[in-house]
Amino acid sequence: MTWLPEGLHWGLVALSLGLQLTGFFGLLLVFFPGLTVMWIGQLIWAIYAQFNVAEGSTAYGWTVGIFVVNTLLMIIGGLIDNVIMMGKTRREGVPWWGIGLSWMAMIGVGLAATPLGGLLASFLTIFLVQFFRMGLDWHKAYSALKAMVISSFQATLFRLGFGLIMLVSFLVVMFFLTSRG
Repeated sequence: MTWLPEGLHWGLVALSLGLQLTGFFGLLLVFFPGLTVMWIGQLIWAIYAQFNVAEGSTAYGWTVGIFVVNTLLMIIGGLIDNVIMMGKTRREGVPWWGIGLSWMAMIGVGLAATPLGGLLASFLTIFLVQFFRMGLDWHKAYSALKAMVISSFQATLFRLGFGLIMLVSFLVVMFFLTSRG
């Protein structure tokens, strides 16, 4: 890892750690791809550090192994997130088109206004879809909204758990398996 000047080395350390923290705290936002952002930061470091091959076979093996596990956590975390949120909402009788409309509202308003506004638009969309579908029955609409809010919270906890595992294992690679962290 000595092929870069000291200043660029610390710039890459800052970039990698910055992506880790941005991704981790971004997991609190339902639609932010925090696990992917964290993974990109880890990929940048792994390429720069050449997967710690210069540190010996043990460090190299651990680095590759941790990177593979973190790649799987990123993929599984993204899938579980969607399965949890859609599954609970779907069980409350919301049709697939209503769930899709909710996601489009979240992304559209989130990009045009604020991420929190996007989340609120998503919740409002689910409520309105069920309200009008069920003949203006606000109890059923509220039940669907409640399922989506609870599943969003549960999905966030799963993502945070996966993100914490990714963050801690990356810090082990960066600071304990590398001689120049």
